[in-house]
Amino acid sequence: NDLLKEKLLQYGFRKKDNVTYYRISNDTIQELVFVFSANGEKKVSYLSYTASFSCLDIEEMASKWGESIGYIGVNVGSLMPKPCYKEWRFTVDCSDEYIWQALDEVMFTVSHYAIPYLERFSIKEKIAYGLETGTLSTVYDMTERWLPLYYISCGKNDRACMLVDEAIR
Repeated sequence: NDLLKEKLLQYGFRKKDNVTYYRISNDTIQELVFVFSANGEKKVSYLSYTASFSCLDIEEMASKWGESIGYIGVNVGSLMPKPCYKEWRFTVDCSDEYIWQALDEVMFTVSHYAIPYLERFSIKEKIAYGLETGTLSTVYDMTERWLPLYYISCGKNDRACMLVDEAIR
């Protein structure tokens, strides 16, 4: 965990909690959320992570209205040339060399896939375009909530109302 923290700090990510590292870029809060699971195996852990982002002003607006809009993010494997669910397998007796190799692979995916993805959508307008075109999706499919809030934050209330009407129909 300390090794990961040290490596991610080189890219400007700070530790938020036990599993989340974040940084702020333009309009967004960018997060890398690491999760360990056992997948039913004894003495084995799998590490995976999600590259995600949110917009603080839109989340604040949603919170004022009692709405939850979730975050926008994907498992890093879906960003790779051959999309997949990416995870790393560790056993209780794996060697230090294996751990270092896996950490290098994780950091390679951070620098080559996660960061470019996060930077591509670091401006609200690009997020809105991604949600409208289907390039992006929100967790729990909250797009119909996220986009109207985005348009309200830009002063485009007519567009926001049109999207709400479409969602209701």
